[in-house]
Amino acid sequence: MKTTYQYVLDLKDRLSETCELAHNELQKASTKYKKIYDKKAKGKVLKPGDSVLILLPTDRNNLLMQWKGPYEVTEKVGASDYKVKVNGKEKLLHANLLKKYIPRDIVSPCNEAGLMHQVCASIMDTSDDDHDRYQGIKEADIIQYPEAEAKETIRDIQMGEELNTGERSEIEGMLRDYEDVLTDIPGRTNLVKHKILLTTKDPVRSKPYPAPFHLRETMKEEIEKMLKMDVIEQSTSDYASPVVLARKPDGSVRFCIDFRGLNKVCKFDAEPMPNTDELFGIISKSKYFSKIDLSKGFWQIELEKDSRPYTAFVTSEGLYQFKVMPFGLLTSPATFSRMMRKLLAGMPNVVNFLDDILVHTETLEEHLSTLRELFERLRKANLKARPSKCEIGCKSLEYLGHEISNGELKPSENKVSKILDAPRPETKKQVRSFLGLVGYYRKFIPNFAAIASPLTDLTKKGLPNKVMWGPSQDFYHLRGI
Repeated sequence: MKTTYQYVLDLKDRLSETCELAHNELQKASTKYKKIYDKKAKGKVLKPGDSVLILLPTDRNNLLMQWKGPYEVTEKVGASDYKVKVNGKEKLLHANLLKKYIPRDIVSPCNEAGLMHQVCASIMDTSDDDHDRYQGIKEADIIQYPEAEAKETIRDIQMGEELNTGERSEIEGMLRDYEDVLTDIPGRTNLVKHKILLTTKDPVRSKPYPAPFHLRETMKEEIEKMLKMDVIEQSTSDYASPVVLARKPDGSVRFCIDFRGLNKVCKFDAEPMPNTDELFGIISKSKYFSKIDLSKGFWQIELEKDSRPYTAFVTSEGLYQFKVMPFGLLTSPATFSRMMRKLLAGMPNVVNFLDDILVHTETLEEHLSTLRELFERLRKANLKARPSKCEIGCKSLEYLGHEISNGELKPSENKVSKILDAPRPETKKQVRSFLGLVGYYRKFIPNFAAIASPLTDLTKKGLPNKVMWGPSQDFYHLRGI
């Protein structure tokens, strides 16, 4: 039989144990919720003088919250607290209660009416790594326009510095015989046509991206260029892909079609792509090299008429569709690779990776003979090579990011310097980009997988997007190798 005193002591112990258990469970739950929150959390940096909105209760109901302001930030306190001037008084607030306020640009009255027009493109800053909307749009998908009239000739072709006067004269004579092939104006090949096969009959339509009105004239100029080059035509298609105008680091704007919606329903083409390691193994014993680059290779392949409506894209000037194989399509590289396989069949001293053709031989006589046969095949196929991108009769040159000479293969000095100058990544996406860049040269780095493993672990699912660097993740060690 317990006394009252003993009962009170036991009850106190049970309550203490219950509180401790509740505290431990609360700590576990807090850790779990923080981990979930940190997955999509991004750092918020404000400076004194910035305008912010504050999450405050509404005037009528203290249980409802709304953004009020703007108010001015006066001081940063600690890692994530700020002093904000509210109605003449300073308040200390956590960053989660603040949202940066950006005032709307002032629009002149003469332009207000024009803003009601529909503009069907968005701006993509190619120097920004954090735009999720444009993730998947590659640099190669951005259209670089060839000239409507020939601007390059055989005089723009680079020749090997080791060639003597007689050898140069012989090569120049050969190049003059193929001036019609060596031009920066794309041809229209008779080897293949591109056909788009879809997994569904339902039309793919994407809403056009909004964009500033002042870019409408830029878009109109880009459309006129493509019409003049006969690569697009007006369309009445049920399909519509949006346009992105990509802003380059130099400030210029480039035209890009976002075919991601169409690519999701395209049937995969299993045509194999060339293997770069095999290519470099084949050319290891050669002494003379020539590099031939086709002029806008994809645009030299005609698009089947029944496939053209699938490539329709919407602009402020109307709906247009491609007449040639466009950049950015899922199956475009496979069709191009198939064409190159037909073009170069039976030429053992010629390799290619997409539109980069490399001629490699042990003697100069054999080299010139192979070049003549290649140019003849290009002429018959109505394909054109861009003179300024061609290098003829070299004993060393750069090909696919590598320098090749006299049986030696090493990374391009330009690419190596970019790796050495690369800043430490701050997000998981930047870590993946760096690993992809360094991984291209993994054959030159002994035990690469073990060295890169700590950095690869930073990209695991469940970890916060903002990278937390520890002593085991030696970024500078991998970069310096």
